[in-house]
Amino acid sequence: MNRIYTDVAKFELTEQAIIVRETWGISYAEICARVDVPLMHG
Repeated sequence: MNRIYTDVAKFELTEQAIIVRETWGISYAEICARVDVPLMHG
C-alpha cells in the first residue's frame, strides 16, 4: 500500500517522504501543524 485516504487528505507514502497529494476542507499548512511527521506538498 502506498496511499492513505482520510476525511481531510490523500497521502502518498514513499521511501523518502510522505506526500500530501490532495486536501479537502483543510490547508496543507493546517495538516502540517497537526502531525508530528515531516510532510511534502505534492
